[in-house]
Amino acid sequence: MSDDIAIPEAAADITAEWLTVALRQPDDAQAVTVTGFAPAEMDQNVGVVGSIGRINLTYDVPAPDKPDSLVVKLAATDHRVAATSARLGLYSTEVGYYRSLAYECPARPPVCYHAGISQRGDRFVLLLEALEGYDFAKFEAGCSFEEAKVVVAALARLHGRHWGAEHLLQHRWLARPPVLARRLGSTVKRGLPLCREVFPDLLPPVLEARIDEALPGFDAALAAFCGRNLTLNHGDSHLNNMIVRDGVVRFYDWQTCSINNFAYDLAYFLNGNLAEGVRARHIGELTGLYHAVLTGESGVRLSADEVMAEYLAASGVVTVLGAAIAGAFLSGTPKGRQIAGLMLSRIGTAAEETAGARA
Repeated sequence: MSDDIAIPEAAADITAEWLTVALRQPDDAQAVTVTGFAPAEMDQNVGVVGSIGRINLTYDVPAPDKPDSLVVKLAATDHRVAATSARLGLYSTEVGYYRSLAYECPARPPVCYHAGISQRGDRFVLLLEALEGYDFAKFEAGCSFEEAKVVVAALARLHGRHWGAEHLLQHRWLARPPVLARRLGSTVKRGLPLCREVFPDLLPPVLEARIDEALPGFDAALAAFCGRNLTLNHGDSHLNNMIVRDGVVRFYDWQTCSINNFAYDLAYFLNGNLAEGVRARHIGELTGLYHAVLTGESGVRLSADEVMAEYLAASGVVTVLGAAIAGAFLSGTPKGRQIAGLMLSRIGTAAEETAGARA
C-alpha cells in the first residue's frame, strides 16, 4: 500500500500495469503480472460520495492468493462532492481505516488489497474484496427483527473491541470528539436548509417538529453527547453499507468512522433501517441484546438502563443529523434520493415513537 503509486483520477487511468504494481505485496512468493481485466464501469449512482466499480482480472500464471475480481473505489466524479468529502476527511478516513484498523475487525470489512490517497486528500483509490450479496431492495424493504439482531450484536462487538478509545488517539486521520462535533454541527448548518429546500415533500411533519425542538442548544448537546462512552463508530451504519446473510453481517464504506459515543451507531441503525413495526415491537429486546453482548463478551461496565438512555439521546441527535445528511449528500443522485426518502420517513417514525420515552 505504497504512497508512491499514482492515484487514478478515473477508471480510464487504471491499466494492467498499474494493477500489477498495486496488487504486489512485499511477501509475495512470486512475481505475478496482471495480463488483462474487464474495465470498471464507475458509477456515481452506486456510491454517494465516491465512484464504485467492479473489475475481473486475469494473470500470467495461476495466482491463488490474488483476487479474481475487485471492487474499485475512487473519488466522486462531481468535483463539488469530492471537495466536500476531502474537507470532511472522508477519503483520508476510509484509507486510514483500511491501512490501520481493518485487520481482524469484528465488523468483518472486505479485504483491502491496496489503499492510496493524494496529499491533498481529494483523490483516493481502494482495491477491495468484491463482496457478494448486495441488494438495494433489502434497504427498501427494511431490516427484519432477526437480521437486526445480527447487526446489533456485531455493533456491540465492534464497540467492545475499541471501548474507551485511548488506543485510537494515535490515528490522526480518525476524527475524535471535538473535531467530530464541529464537523457534524457544520453538516447540520449546511445540510438542513438544503434538505428543507430539496425534499420539502419528504419531511414528515413530526420530523420537522422534532428538529425545531432540538435545534436550540443543539451544538452544545452534540458536543456533550460525542464526548462520553467513546469507542470506534462505523458512522454510517445503514443497510446500504452492510451485507446481512446467513446470520452474518459484513460492514463496508468506512469513510465516516470516528471516535464517538457508541449510541450513535446504534440509533443510526435502529432508527433508519428497520422494517415497519420492528422497532416499535422489539426496541427493548434489541437494546437489551446490545447490552448483553457488549458487557458479556467485552467486559464493558455499562447498565442496560444506561444503554437505553444513551440510545434515546442519540435518537435526538440522529433526528437532526439524518435530515442534514439527506440535504448535504443525498440530493445529487437517484440512489441518494431514494435513500433520503426512506431514511427521512423512518427517522420521522422513530422520532415520534421515542418522544414519549424521552419525556
